[in-house]
Amino acid sequence: MHTLGSGNFGKVYLVEERASKEQFAAKIVDKKIFKAGDQKLHAEKEQKICEIFSKRLSHKHIVKIHEVFTEQDLIYIIMDYVEGGELFHRIREKKKLPENEARTWFREIMEAVDYIHEVSRVPSVV
Repeated sequence: MHTLGSGNFGKVYLVEERASKEQFAAKIVDKKIFKAGDQKLHAEKEQKICEIFSKRLSHKHIVKIHEVFTEQDLIYIIMDYVEGGELFHRIREKKKLPENEARTWFREIMEAVDYIHEVSRVPSVV
């Protein structure tokens, strides 16, 4: 397992499915770091959002979440591995974006947000 990154709430690892050798990113969040109140509520909301994303969203500009599960005090979020890291870090590294690149990224983000709004308006079928 190779560490791709870490943040305030957990770490992201590069993992590989044994049978297919396909690579995924696995975000592992330790629920013990959350205190009662807002932080705990934030963790629970993030888990629910990821579970909804894994079932309902499929868009070329949204990272596909394949599975979300909890074991003891850990939340596992298994998603597609996308080379290049987070957009936020790429922007910080470059410091200055060429206008055409910024325009492309903005358009792709708006397409993804529009898609999420469309999907959220459609009632889920039980």
